[in-house]
Formats: sequence, structure tokens, C-alpha cells
Amino acid sequence: MKYAWIEGHKKHWLVFLPCDVLGVSTSGFFESMRRKGTEQPSKPGASRRIMQEHGIKARGKKKFVVTTDSKHKPPIAANLLQRNFTAAAPNQVWTGDITYIATDEGWLYLAVPDCSSGSVQPAGGGLEHVICPL
Repeated sequence: MKYAWIEGHKKHWLVFLPCDVLGVSTSGFFESMRRKGTEQPSKPGASRRIMQEHGIKARGKKKFVVTTDSKHKPPIAANLLQRNFTAAAPNQVWTGDITYIATDEGWLYLAVPDCSSGSVQPAGGGLEHVICPL
């Protein structure tokens, strides 16, 4: 109702004045004008119905799970590379790192073990055919 009044009187005053007097934000007013004429759910559950019609499902945020155990008893391996990951030839320097990629079909696993070629090597989970240079 306030936005409609402001819209009807914006010829007489700058928009920020009636917005200030009526206690609404100017950005809210302009957003409502931008949305005018667009289809907006107005009934409770309308968003759910529209999402179902289009096959859209909401995904909730999962709780973060810490998987690193920094207080383990086995000894930590020596740092032989000292962050120098360059190698003159293949099979001289290998590293191990893995990344998990969530897909609709499950998890994919991707590893980068060879420092000489700098290529992404597949670790399994359906990526056996993918090799791409960095």
C-alpha cells in the first residue's frame, strides 16, 4: 500500500522523501517496481507447487564433518621436497592429493600425483577416461 502511494506521488517529490516519511527503504520501493508484473507466489505452498511442477528439489546444507585427525600417534613423514614441486623427468617427484566432486550419480574422486607432467590423473569413480593438462 505504501509503495503504491509513493508510486502515485513520485511526480511531486523525490522518491527518498516519502520513503523516509513512510518508513520504507528506497531500495525496497525500486525492487517492488522492478517486480511489478512478474508472477510471484501469493498463496502458502505456492512455491512448493511451482517447484514440483518444474522438478526442482531443495537441498539443505549438510553439517560440516571434520575428518582430519591431527592428534594421531604414527610418526609424520619427513618433508623431503621442502615445497619444491618441480621435476626434471617423470617418476622423480610424486605427490598425493585428492578432491571429492559431488554429482547426482554419487562422488567422483580426482587426484594429482605426477609433478613432472602437471597433468590431472584420474583416481577412480568414473574419471578413468579424463586426463587434462593444468
